[in-house]
Amino acid sequence: MTDQTIEALLKGCKKGDRRSQQVVYEHFYATVMNVCLRYASSREEARELTNESFFKAFTHLERFKEGSNFGGWLYTIARRTALDRYRVAIQQPEKVSESELPHWGGAEPEKRILDRLDIEEKLRLVQKLPPAYRAVFNLYVVEEYTHDEIAGILDISVGASKSNLSKARTKLRELMEKELYTGI
Repeated sequence: MTDQTIEALLKGCKKGDRRSQQVVYEHFYATVMNVCLRYASSREEARELTNESFFKAFTHLERFKEGSNFGGWLYTIARRTALDRYRVAIQQPEKVSESELPHWGGAEPEKRILDRLDIEEKLRLVQKLPPAYRAVFNLYVVEEYTHDEIAGILDISVGASKSNLSKARTKLRELMEKELYTGI
């Protein structure tokens, strides 16, 4: 879809034209859904976040600067919508004692293990992470934010960001090991 077509559709959306909204929704659905899937704990929850993101975009379309990248603007709305849903849980991460953490002496790095899994398996494993770990993992690993930036976005300390990332990686290793080595 060309930029001119998107701009024309957005003008229709601003006027409340349902057909324009439907075309925009269908065109950007996969992109928004992929963002939401990374932060949600299930497909159903991702669908809810996706619909909420489009609702916010359509009701605040006057804030979009004409000539800007609508896809990028919508992506940001989707990410923020997903993070807003977990803001309370992120500030109170699941407590795990040291004795509960597995010891991984010589474990294969998660990147090589992740390379063996298809995208659906990777997504399913990330969705099993507690919300706080999942949010920090996505922001750091997928979106490439720094710990300082993550701390600002999530209103947590830099130390909490680093801790949640470490715990997320440990939990992912545990999940991947079960998946790959025991078939569970």
